[in-house]
Amino acid sequence: MRDLPAKVVELVSRLLRGDRREWGAAMTAELAQLSDGPARWRFAVGCAWAVLIAPAHPGGYAPGAAIRVTFVAGVVGCIAATAYVVTTWPHAAGEISGVTAAWFVAALAAYLWIALRPPNALVAHGDAARRGATVGIVLFLVGAIGRSVIDAFVPPDGDLAIGVFLTVIVGGTLLATAFAMSRARQSFGAGVTASLWVALVCSMLAFNADLLAILSGFNLDAHMRHSMPDYYTVVTPDAFMSRHIGEHLATSMDGLRTLPLLALIIGSMGAALGRRWPVARDIG
Repeated sequence: MRDLPAKVVELVSRLLRGDRREWGAAMTAELAQLSDGPARWRFAVGCAWAVLIAPAHPGGYAPGAAIRVTFVAGVVGCIAATAYVVTTWPHAAGEISGVTAAWFVAALAAYLWIALRPPNALVAHGDAARRGATVGIVLFLVGAIGRSVIDAFVPPDGDLAIGVFLTVIVGGTLLATAFAMSRARQSFGAGVTASLWVALVCSMLAFNADLLAILSGFNLDAHMRHSMPDYYTVVTPDAFMSRHIGEHLATSMDGLRTLPLLALIIGSMGAALGRRWPVARDIG
């Protein structure tokens, strides 16, 4: 039978910074001294809590003011935009499933938690967190500009182009960021951390910018052309919004959880590759 408590301790130990590897070895050694099953599980869960969930040490890295403001303002924006949609178009709430709504609330709570009292798992590798947040901003800008260009020049039936573009730049960025940070720091945890910060920052910016754009009418014309190419010229903007805003809001809500989950998966792959890739060293 697999020793699951040992696997838990082994996994969380891999997420520690390089200067705390001895701590991981000590946890493994202490677990080996325990023979009682419940005691081993209590110890393993305690280790996971200390490494992943517990607040960062007061003297450690914390998100900068810009990230804190972005997350807090983003949460406020998410709530305000959602309230405006369901108030203006009450039937839009029917497009949002209970599961989506629950995930949305959990995601907003997580963003506030990260902004105000970040867990160890996201800030233990401070340099990776900073670089990931920066890449997240760049990814959002590149994605927004690229999508606007495609909307302007690709025919209404060219949704495939948008899908391919976003898949390539998002997936490629998450993989490359995790690989680069893991290889540079020779740390699996650094790679995953960087990838998660890319997704967290990008998804929050994307949710607010996308809803703000469509509610303000900035890119409503493009949405109408791509969503209803056969009826684009006969449907009024008000009728289009009434029919599609609920679905659009639900999709945006899903993005707040989908991108970080993808970052965890793709980032783990990139980090594993980077950790195994030898770092070139100068030969004197």
